[in-house]
Amino acid sequence: MRRVLEFLIGHRVFILFLFLLSFSFYFIIQFQEYQNARFLHSANAVSASIHTSRSNIQEYFNLQEINNDLVQQNAELLMQRRDSLYAFLPDSNSWMVNLDLGDFRVVPAKIIYNTVSKLNNTFVIDKGNSHGLKKGMGIASSKGIVGKIIHVNRNYSLCLSILNTQNPVVMPKILELQNKSGRLEWKGKNPKVMSLKDIHRFEEIDTGFHIVSSEYSLNFPENVPVGKIKNISTSGESFYNVSIELSADLRKTRYVYVFQNQNKEEIDSLLSINPY
Repeated sequence: MRRVLEFLIGHRVFILFLFLLSFSFYFIIQFQEYQNARFLHSANAVSASIHTSRSNIQEYFNLQEINNDLVQQNAELLMQRRDSLYAFLPDSNSWMVNLDLGDFRVVPAKIIYNTVSKLNNTFVIDKGNSHGLKKGMGIASSKGIVGKIIHVNRNYSLCLSILNTQNPVVMPKILELQNKSGRLEWKGKNPKVMSLKDIHRFEEIDTGFHIVSSEYSLNFPENVPVGKIKNISTSGESFYNVSIELSADLRKTRYVYVFQNQNKEEIDSLLSINPY
């Protein structure tokens, strides 16, 4: 307290100057119309700038909730009004617009853990068996197929990425050819490129052809995008070497849709029967 008093006494002239200066500004602003208007204009501008900055900060921290709401809305539109989805998903190349879900339901989810640099990559989503998810269900982003569920607990699911070298995620077909299927293979290197195997050289294929899920995929509706043919070559064998560029980029994918085949259990029960 003593030091405070010493400071005030030692700087009493400067403090008195600031007081009188402030008092003068008050009278100028209060009784001069032009200065009053200028002050209010400047004060409003500063206040508006502060409110704008605060609003931007609040919106930034609310983006998580906003994104979750949008994904939920997209899933509901996919189930109910597929003709309206393109307006909400401009980056989807309109595949959801023409998708026939048939016996499939859609559950939105978020990827909370992901790998892309291993030979057999996995990711985790924030939905589990309490949300109706089960092993084997297919998963796609707004761009295309990304994986399938391999293990579930109450609130989370472990998923096998399409970027794996052992287990196929989907049975693909070439959209531009009638009922021509193949087999997807990942080399374990580029997360945007896979190979399409078992395409005979008598097939008339070309770069730009679309690879999609076939009608025989139990974990995906038909015609969900996988990618496009990027390169075609031959090596003296009976089959093409076909390189495809994946539609989805798992390095950037955060929000996904899980496809629930309502008839899968009945179909699986038939497939498990040994006729001999």
